[in-house]
Amino acid sequence: MTPHEAAHYPRTKHWVIDDLISENAAQAIVAEWPKKGWSARFGPKCSGKFTTTKGLGPLTTGLLTEMNNGIGVLERLTGIDGLVADPTLEGGGLHRTEPGGYLGVHTDFNKLGGLDRRLNLLIFLNPEWHDDWGGEFELWDSAAPVLRVLPTWRKAVLFETSGTSWHACAPVHCPYGYERRSIALYYYTPGDGEKGHGTIYR
Repeated sequence: MTPHEAAHYPRTKHWVIDDLISENAAQAIVAEWPKKGWSARFGPKCSGKFTTTKGLGPLTTGLLTEMNNGIGVLERLTGIDGLVADPTLEGGGLHRTEPGGYLGVHTDFNKLGGLDRRLNLLIFLNPEWHDDWGGEFELWDSAAPVLRVLPTWRKAVLFETSGTSWHACAPVHCPYGYERRSIALYYYTPGDGEKGHGTIYR
């Protein structure tokens, strides 16, 4: 796993990584992409987004397990010791966003039991994605996006999570018959007593 970018912008450290998983692994996950069992997320700041951890195929399950077992790689890359994976995939798993969908600028829930959320890893599974289809992953500062990443095939974004790690999914403009697909994995460290909260939209 070799990031082509390891950068700071105010308050949030992040990496953009090409070809994080193999071509064969990515194709296998797309082939197993569930046709049912999706949970919708809708609201004033979110539309057309669906998530699932159900009905995952054996190759998909195997890859997610492998990614969750790769704690040592993430610790060396980020400098965060004591990382803990979440085998339940709370809030994570497979994500898809339909044409017209989006996710507004937000920070994520910060607690899982007695653990503090520290890292988000997103892997995009869109073998065909054009620049004008939108759906960029965005990291924001106080007023505007300072990083925009198209959700292209096997590209990944890893970023530290905090109360100021504002991020979003730009509106998706792909044609009907397509959708923005991704894997989401979250990593934690033992808690420090910080008060828990859910997703906070700006």
